[in-house]
Amino acid sequence: MVKKRELIEKIGSSLGEMNVGEGGGDYFLSAVSQVFSDLISIDDLLELVMDRFLLLSGGQRGFLVLVDDEGNLDFKVARNVRKEDIEKPEFEISEKIINRVVKSGESILSQDASQDKRFGNSESVVSLQLKSVICVPLLGEGKVFGVIYIDNPTRSSLFSPKELRLAEGLAKGAAQAIRLSLNGERLKREYVYLKREVEDKFANIIGANPKLLEVLEEAQQVAPTDAPVVIQGETGTGKELLARAIHRISNRSQGPFMPVHCGAIPETLLEVELFGCEKGAFTGATTSRVGRFEAADRGTIFLDEISEMSPKLQVKLLRVLQSGEIQRVGSNRLRRVDVRVICATNRDLSQMLKRGIIREDLYYRVNVINLTLPPLRERKDDLPLLINHFLGKFMVELKKDVVGFEPLAEEALLSWDYPGNVRELENIIRRAIILSKAKRIGLGDLPQEIVKRRLEGKVPQTNAELKKAKEQARTEAIQRVEKDFLIHLMMSTHGKVSEAASKAKINRSLLHQMLSKHKISPKDFR
Repeated sequence: MVKKRELIEKIGSSLGEMNVGEGGGDYFLSAVSQVFSDLISIDDLLELVMDRFLLLSGGQRGFLVLVDDEGNLDFKVARNVRKEDIEKPEFEISEKIINRVVKSGESILSQDASQDKRFGNSESVVSLQLKSVICVPLLGEGKVFGVIYIDNPTRSSLFSPKELRLAEGLAKGAAQAIRLSLNGERLKREYVYLKREVEDKFANIIGANPKLLEVLEEAQQVAPTDAPVVIQGETGTGKELLARAIHRISNRSQGPFMPVHCGAIPETLLEVELFGCEKGAFTGATTSRVGRFEAADRGTIFLDEISEMSPKLQVKLLRVLQSGEIQRVGSNRLRRVDVRVICATNRDLSQMLKRGIIREDLYYRVNVINLTLPPLRERKDDLPLLINHFLGKFMVELKKDVVGFEPLAEEALLSWDYPGNVRELENIIRRAIILSKAKRIGLGDLPQEIVKRRLEGKVPQTNAELKKAKEQARTEAIQRVEKDFLIHLMMSTHGKVSEAASKAKINRSLLHQMLSKHKISPKDFR
């Protein structure tokens, strides 16, 4: 990073040699642009502009002012006067000049303020010993967004139209550079905000696979609504994580998030868990109890494994979705609740409907938005991200000095299909770190089924298996080279088969056969 003083010297040395004239501003912008990426902040640029104005005009004192959308003045840079002094009465005339330029959008030149009828005989002119004044606007998008003011209380040679033309030329280029920097600062702030916002929204969901990102994008769109959501996915794919993320970025984020794992609770207890009960409703009900729906009022309830819910409870759930009313066990009173329902299942919801496991009316009530999380075997490109994430997490949690994996262990992890998905991977890495006695996790630290799968799938056990494996490898290599050859040929001829056959000196019908064999369509290259 280049320091501010180095920037000033770098640009200043170029500006010091420029010619006075209308092209001065363009030269300024060009000089600034050459090192613009090195600027630390907008404040550095404003100070640089102010210094250049004073140096090239011969002024002794000056201010650079930015104007907000409501017309308020913000004195950003002051030279040879303190910012706090500008508010004193003797600087009243300076503020009047600045305000006039802001309103009119036109420059002001006073060669001798004491003789200038626009503000002559003013006490401010006398108290400031004001002689010459130049004030030029910074214009952008058809309005004044800033002003540069310079004056000279002691100079015997007064400002002339020549210095005014120079100041206006500089202001033109400086305005572009300043707006560029202001927009850059704004975009940077917005980018950081949005980046943090996205990271916060899905902070615990690791991955960049297109299938996963598509689901997250849909989740982000549906989150601000109150529409019911069904999240489908195999065990361990992160259904509850996604449900929590939807709640966190919804309008209900300040309310409670209530997870209920329907498959882990017996039916008789699940009804009480969901809807509560009154004292004496059944043996053991010694007190009234609030159910999860009441507890989740103004928030979200997450019903995991909804397929395990009995038909009787499905009817009660349907009532909540239709009317927003629940009825405690042992009570005749209906209670209203304001709850968003997110359901999850590791089974195909449409198949459950066909088999009669899910009621048709409930199916159409809950299945408004259906998000399907891909299994880990379908997004193996995310494995390195997940492995490194869990490695770092458990190194800290378990206080183990483990820095990574041996190549064979990493290869085994990357080739495993993970029937238990992300949860299985998480547990495998936790176990490996606990068992590891070295700084790098080896094959011996992984579960035996992963090691066995790698060895059985990769290493021939007999001479006959070796010959078979070599032949298979040879065939695969030939197929890969042939396919690459065809793709390159189609790309270079834009899918024109006749031209491709002539170029490769191959029979046209044979070329068609090869393309068909590898399922390559010439139309895709036109």
